[in-house]
Amino acid sequence: MNKLTKQEIELAQRINEVLFYVWDPIGVHNEPDARDEYDSYVPQVLSILKKENPEENLKQYLFKIAKEEMTLEVSQKTLYEVVELLIAWKEVLSNKSL
Repeated sequence: MNKLTKQEIELAQRINEVLFYVWDPIGVHNEPDARDEYDSYVPQVLSILKKENPEENLKQYLFKIAKEEMTLEVSQKTLYEVVELLIAWKEVLSNKSL
């Protein structure tokens, strides 16, 4: 397994926060006991973010999880906002020296 850089570790933390507080298709962001609800999706989101032009792949991945695994609907507006936020975090952290 590849060791993560400091920037990747911080990005993974931000991904976790975005998934829990913004994406949150099952609506558990106000439940402290559910804080780890989306942890299992972080590695794949991180992997997608590290590739070129991740927008469409992130939208498809998050939509698939919500629709097929959780059998829930997620609006395209929410998906767009989440993906834009994830990409913004990637850009901020790639320009930050840790």
